[in-house]
Amino acid sequence: MKPVSAHKVIANSFLVDVSDVVLSFLVALASGSVVMTSQALEGAADLVSSGLLFYGFRKANRPADR
Repeated sequence: MKPVSAHKVIANSFLVDVSDVVLSFLVALASGSVVMTSQALEGAADLVSSGLLFYGFRKANRPADR
């Protein structure tokens, strides 16, 4: 099995979080469900944390200052 880079894992996690938020909001709008709205907001929090992880990973891979 070929190893997967951390960058690909983080990028896929971000994309999954985006799709989760979009789909949850669409279902919440279509059904009027408060529970689905709550799920969408929880997914948005996950999306923020994935975004911060992606930002931190990119920042950590930069060359050190002199």
